[in-house]
Amino acid sequence: MDLIKVNQSTNGMMVDGRELHEFLGVGRDFVNWMKYRIEQYAFNEGEDYKLTLAKIGERQNVTRHNYELSLDMAKEICMVENNERGRQARKYFIECERRAKGLNVEALSPQLQLLIQMEQRTLQLETRQQETEQAITTIKETFLQRDEDWRNKINSMIKGAAFRKGGIYQDLRRQSYAMLEERGRCDLDKRLRNLVERLEAQGASKTQLKNTSRMDVIETEPRLKEIYTIIVKELAIGTMA
Repeated sequence: MDLIKVNQSTNGMMVDGRELHEFLGVGRDFVNWMKYRIEQYAFNEGEDYKLTLAKIGERQNVTRHNYELSLDMAKEICMVENNERGRQARKYFIECERRAKGLNVEALSPQLQLLIQMEQRTLQLETRQQETEQAITTIKETFLQRDEDWRNKINSMIKGAAFRKGGIYQDLRRQSYAMLEERGRCDLDKRLRNLVERLEAQGASKTQLKNTSRMDVIETEPRLKEIYTIIVKELAIGTMA
C-alpha cells in the first residue's frame, strides 16, 4: 500500500497537498499552512504546484482549495517539517523517484510508450525555447546596460580636446585607444573580435554585431573603463595648457 499517493501527470510526478498535510499531522488548517509554506520558500504556481478551486456544499457556497504539489516541492516541505513523519514521507518520495527512473519503458504498452515519447519531445522543445529566450535576454541586457552618460562625457572630452588641439577627432580617439592598450596591457581589437563572436553565438542581429565597438569592450570591464576615463581626462587637460 502506498504511503501517500503519487500521481503521474504531464507535469511529472505530483502529490495531493491535502493527503500530505494529513499524513504529516500538521497542527494548523490546510489552506493557511499551504499559503505559508509557498510564501516562505517562494514556490511558483505552475512550476512547483497547481492550485484548483472547487465549489462544495449543498448550496455550492463553500470554496475548497486543492493543491497538487510537484515531488520536489513535497520533498522540501517534508524536510522543513523536521519531524519523524516528514523524514518518513521524504524517504518514500525519493524511493518513488528511484523506481520511476528505473522503469522499463519497453515493457509498457505501445500507447504508453507513445505518450512518453510525446512528453519527452515536448520537454525538449520547451527546453530549447527557454534557452533561446535566455540568449535573447542576455543579448538585450548587453546592449541595455550601456552607460550612455559616461559615453557622452568621454565623447565630449575627446571632441573638445581635438578642437582645441586643432586636430582630427578620430586621430585623438585612436591615440586614446593606443594609450589604453599600453597602460591596460590589452589588445582591444582581439577583445572586440571575441565579443562579436560571443554575441553572434547568442543570436545577435547583423546590425547589433556591426555596431559593436571598442567602447563596448571597454565598458564590459570596469578596470579598463576606469583607466580609459583617466586617459581621456589627461588628454582633455593637456590641450587646455
